[in-house]
Amino acid sequence: MSEDSIKKSRSIRFRLLFSFVVIIGVMIAILLIFNYAFLEKLYLSKKQNDMKEAYADIGSIVVEYSEGKTDEADLIEDLNVICSAKSLKGIIVESGWNTVYTNERNTDKMIAHIRDIILTENNITLADKNRSVIEKTDVYTLLEYHSDINGERLVELCGNLSESRYVLLTYEMTDMIDTISVINTIILIVGLIMLGITIFLAFIYSSRFTKPIRDLSHIAKRMSVLDFDARYTGDDKSEIGLLGQSMNDLSAELEKNITKLKSANIELQKDIENKEMAHRRQNEFLSDVSHELKTPIAIIEGYAEALKEGIARDPETMREYCDIIIDESNKMNVMVRQLLSIKQMESDSHGPEIERFSITDMVRSVINANLLNINKKGIEIVFDQKNEDVEVWADQSMTEQVITNYVTNAINHSNGKIRVYYEPMDSVLRLHVWNSGENIPESHIDEIWNKFYKVDKARTREYGGNGIGLSIVKAIMEQHGRDFGVKNTADGVDFWCDLDCGKK
Repeated sequence: MSEDSIKKSRSIRFRLLFSFVVIIGVMIAILLIFNYAFLEKLYLSKKQNDMKEAYADIGSIVVEYSEGKTDEADLIEDLNVICSAKSLKGIIVESGWNTVYTNERNTDKMIAHIRDIILTENNITLADKNRSVIEKTDVYTLLEYHSDINGERLVELCGNLSESRYVLLTYEMTDMIDTISVINTIILIVGLIMLGITIFLAFIYSSRFTKPIRDLSHIAKRMSVLDFDARYTGDDKSEIGLLGQSMNDLSAELEKNITKLKSANIELQKDIENKEMAHRRQNEFLSDVSHELKTPIAIIEGYAEALKEGIARDPETMREYCDIIIDESNKMNVMVRQLLSIKQMESDSHGPEIERFSITDMVRSVINANLLNINKKGIEIVFDQKNEDVEVWADQSMTEQVITNYVTNAINHSNGKIRVYYEPMDSVLRLHVWNSGENIPESHIDEIWNKFYKVDKARTREYGGNGIGLSIVKAIMEQHGRDFGVKNTADGVDFWCDLDCGKK
């Protein structure tokens, strides 16, 4: 048996249908068994009582006739009524076997029967004549007759009405057996029809009865996979309806609690990720610092040992060595301060202090601060909107650091030109710092924002860069939640960042 067959055989719908069929089938079987076992006996007992009542009634009518209270016509009519009402065949004979009354066409057969009973009753056993005594009194004998020749079965009552008159009443049991057979056939046919109707009605009833249960099962399955949108919508007022309402309440409560658990889990996951990120940044910070400090420390150590060993004997060489040591120390000082700055920004949970200020004034200030270095390198710098007073919302000191790093980076990589300009974009102002330097290889575009990353290490070392400036820009812009980036142009490199210039 397949798994689906097993499930169907165990379903409530199948059990209800099977129960109805079994009950109706058992009832039909019991009715048929009862008919076959007892109906004949009950029917025969009733006919025997009818025959005894008929015998008593006939006796009363004959007495009235003998006393002259009724005439022969009334006698015949009354006897016909009694025999017809009881479905009996009867004959009344006098001495000499003269017939007084009979409603049987085969009078000779009836006379033969009554003669046989009367003449043999006292000297021959009735069993020898295929007759068995059912009941015997002083005035009548009730017998059952069965013919081996033609299979005829009769119930007979033979009694005396007076000293010279006898009556014989008979009932053919064949009619009774045929009637019982017809009744049983009708019962069987009606039973089968009822069984078919019962199966049909039971199928409809079981479908309606089990539908809400199937709906509840479907809801429970959806709840098991954390789908709490399923609801029981039936209008059943019974225990099934109460169960459906309870499942709705349970679903709502589970959804509420699981939502809380998910929120708590998200917060916990964020805390874990933040801790992991902080730990990772700490390790990266220590690794980056130790890596970047190796070169200047090695240089300082080398020149210091040279001075100690007296390799630089003349004052000019000694002064050169000392200048190199001081220069490397200053670079280390700048690098450490930048690392501490970016570390503070990455770990600061308070975020930037947003205020409104003039971005134009800030750009002019940064350009003026770097003007000495710009003129020294012979670079032409152009600020397109230097006369436009544009205000933005941001952290003022952080924004100044971004612009300073962009301008410093442009000075270090430019081939002679730098251009600063605005690009209005709805509520956002995009600030561009373009320089005429060589394009950045596409494979390095995404890497330049990482700490200590250098596209041209020799050139970076030449102007004293350490690869931290752009990583500071990245940290600041991420804290502001604004976009930033770089793109190569046909004649240079364009760095940009977005600032909020909308109304608060």
